[in-house]
Amino acid sequence: MLNEEELGQFLRGIEAFADVSDTAIAKLVDAFEERVCHPGEVVICQDALGKELCIVLEGEMLVTIAEKGEDETGQAVQTSRVGPTLKRGDIFGEIGVISGMESSATVCASMEGCSILVMGGRKLHEQVLRNSPALASGLLRSMKRYL
Repeated sequence: MLNEEELGQFLRGIEAFADVSDTAIAKLVDAFEERVCHPGEVVICQDALGKELCIVLEGEMLVTIAEKGEDETGQAVQTSRVGPTLKRGDIFGEIGVISGMESSATVCASMEGCSILVMGGRKLHEQVLRNSPALASGLLRSMKRYL
């Protein structure tokens, strides 16, 4: 478990938060909660409404994307592909929280010792985004890897 100073330093090391004021970083530190995840535990489920902004603190998170298609006979089939492995400092869930869209992938813990920082969307909007254009801009930049 990180103390407030360590958490602030951790957030400062993430590109999306690089230009954020000290005041906004302090609000982020207060707003995030640390959550331990067990192997296979689903944190975000594809097609569910995005409600949380998450950051990998320790361990790795596996991203899978379900896709619908047809086999050679024309029968509907669902396949899945593995997306990028998320590691320390990687942000996920931001698209759903900011846009209100359904999640485009499922994210689950891939190993023992995973922990994430979590902030609910309402808290993010009310306490942070309204007061920090630099944070809003940073999160939008982090979303570009998916668009």
